[in-house]
Amino acid sequence: EYGSVVEEDEEHACLPQLLDCDVIINAADTHWVRFLLDEVSHAHLIPVLDGGTELIPNDEKDELDIGSGSLVSATGPGHPCLECTGHWFHGDEEEGVIHDREPDAARGAGYVQGLDDGEELADDGEGDERAPSVATNNGLVASLLALRFQALAVGITSQALVG
Repeated sequence: EYGSVVEEDEEHACLPQLLDCDVIINAADTHWVRFLLDEVSHAHLIPVLDGGTELIPNDEKDELDIGSGSLVSATGPGHPCLECTGHWFHGDEEEGVIHDREPDAARGAGYVQGLDDGEELADDGEGDERAPSVATNNGLVASLLALRFQALAVGITSQALVG
């Protein structure tokens, strides 16, 4: 007997609502979510705007590594897939990252990559150690997502969604 994937799996329960959307804005942490939204976007011709931040500390120089940054992309009709824009990689799927449904923060890794358990973090001046914050970057990401949504709504995505 075969049943609907939506009925059998709580994680797929939102699919009917997503398919009713004109635009999907995503800021979820997991590669698995981006992978699924990429598939939904191209299969059902629904634009997806995606954004996020990853910070990679360079311990030798006490600064962020060159691979750190924020990414805002659009996928869907007339736009490259999220894999092509670097939001997820096929290598991630082979390593099991695509199927990892827990965001890094839920696994205790936080949003800053490369920190081992017990590794010293930056001192905030009050004796409390902390990791670099993604709050400022994510504020910029949210602004760019809003700008790209406006461009999509008024039909100027080809000019506003490059890069």
